[in-house]
Amino acid sequence: MESARLQALCVALDEEIVLMRDLVEASQREQAHVLAFEAHELPACVEQKLALTRRLEAHEQVCRSAILDAASALGLTPAADLTVTSLAMRVPEPARTSLLDRAGSLRSLAGALRELQAMTALMSARGADVLRAWLSSLTGGDARGLTPADTYTSHGRKRPDPITKRDLLTSV
Repeated sequence: MESARLQALCVALDEEIVLMRDLVEASQREQAHVLAFEAHELPACVEQKLALTRRLEAHEQVCRSAILDAASALGLTPAADLTVTSLAMRVPEPARTSLLDRAGSLRSLAGALRELQAMTALMSARGADVLRAWLSSLTGGDARGLTPADTYTSHGRKRPDPITKRDLLTSV
């Protein structure tokens, strides 16, 4: 009975690892689109990540139940702070190594996901700054477009009026 519940926990953790790998791969694709300024591809990536995140959240409940079942099979009192690692320390050696390997894989995938999301957020912010600066150089405003700056003609004289759409179209 004990080994069957530990086996069920291992299967649940393997499924969790597959979902996490899929989420990391989707995040890598999203980051590639952000770096390439491919805004038309981002909504599909975001939808895919959202679907994977929902599946992962639902599956975490399955893993939690499997952890609690394995703990009760081992005669342990189920606690809110019971983790795979703490459970692994209380099982015999072949199962311990297996559980610790799976827990390590999940930790490394979670770390990779955090790093990817942080880098994607940073690159997105930098991309937005580049676009604001480009727009500012075209319109003669500041980077946020709040106040118009002085613009000059090709002869170096101060332009009396802001740049018009026609001026933008002829200069691009």
